[in-house]
Amino acid sequence: YFKKTNDSWVSIESLVIDKDFTEMAALQAEFPAASVFLCQFHALRYIRRILGSRGYFVPLKLRDEVEELFRSLMYASSPERYKARLAVFEKRVSEISPSFLAYFRRCWDKCSERWSNYGLRQRFTAGNTTTNRIESSWGQIKQLLRKKSAWTSV
Repeated sequence: YFKKTNDSWVSIESLVIDKDFTEMAALQAEFPAASVFLCQFHALRYIRRILGSRGYFVPLKLRDEVEELFRSLMYASSPERYKARLAVFEKRVSEISPSFLAYFRRCWDKCSERWSNYGLRQRFTAGNTTTNRIESSWGQIKQLLRKKSAWTSV
């Protein structure tokens, strides 16, 4: 439907989504010229959740430090800065939680261009690094619909 009603869909350069690989694959298939990026807000939230999980447990007193190291990777403005910060991240996290480091390498480092600033800067994103704007808009629409449905039942 979207493609049928929006002729300019072919000029979409970038899409920002939550870390949903099924959604990512579908969007890449439907918008082959667009880069699909991961929402930075949700990436940080997801990392926070993983830090406290059993399989990758990081002690509570060290979680902020690991999160800050991840954040420094996220805000790296170039691949070179990312690599330099990655060395610091890997050294420290290997001391804190080798299992979390293995998880990070497997699930995040391989796709760093999708969630780091250096990757986001390679394509036009209109400054969007999160899905919060669209989620806010959907929230407003839902509120309006609830008000309207309450009116129609009067």
